[in-house]
Amino acid sequence: MPWSNTLLINNLFLVIKCTFRGEEATCWTTTERHYDRFKKRKETRTVTHQGQNTFVTIDVILSNEGQLPHGQYEYPFSIRLPPNLAGSFQGPYGTIKYFFVFIVDKGIRSNYMCEVPLTVISPVDFNKIRDELQLNIWYKTLTGYRKLDPYILITLAGSGVGAHGDRNYLFDFEIPPVALPNFFGCLLFETHYSLIAKAVVPGFHTNLYVQTGDIKLGTIPLINIPTETSKLLDPPPEYTDEKTSQNEKNGILFSNIASAPEEEVPTAPPKSKMMN
Repeated sequence: MPWSNTLLINNLFLVIKCTFRGEEATCWTTTERHYDRFKKRKETRTVTHQGQNTFVTIDVILSNEGQLPHGQYEYPFSIRLPPNLAGSFQGPYGTIKYFFVFIVDKGIRSNYMCEVPLTVISPVDFNKIRDELQLNIWYKTLTGYRKLDPYILITLAGSGVGAHGDRNYLFDFEIPPVALPNFFGCLLFETHYSLIAKAVVPGFHTNLYVQTGDIKLGTIPLINIPTETSKLLDPPPEYTDEKTSQNEKNGILFSNIASAPEEEVPTAPPKSKMMN
């Protein structure tokens, strides 16, 4: 992914450097009970969990040290971004951001610095990096704390079945046109996708749940993989045999391959789609 632009500066004794930087950050709060030894009683306090990590840094020297006469100068530059770079992301508990930082080094005097934000669009391509319909986004800190932010992307329902009866259900799921976050290479973010089938039992009985393992959602279709609904029910590739056999034991066969249309800037789904 190449990126290029032009930097304009004025009459400086300088070393000019451009740095491409990618940062991920998370932050949320929880409450906990603790004993206040001065007040001699238990109280509730707020604890802030946060993490920050710079996962990519690329430096480019635009000009070596020297004296420039008064005037305006342009320094064209181009930076090739690493493949499979995580995409920009904005969520309620964390962000992934990218910046260009331009530094004019003036020696013992104060440096000039300019920070320019940019957005990185990174589609999820399983053809290069060979998980629900319910989307779970995990926010983490480097100390091991985690926060799950689940969203329901789509819900389908069918009529019931009588006592001692059985019935086969076939649902066609259309992946909604949401932007799928790409957290490849991140330490503080994870995504998981799954299908959950629930049988609501009347009375005081416990409802029945069946949940798949990880489902793969991407923005670029797999090469040589059929996408028709009828062929989705065929046995999946060999690396999903174990999950398929487990689902068949429960009377349910899910396809573990799906793709969604590519969107521009991934963000957390709207609050109206959050799970209660």
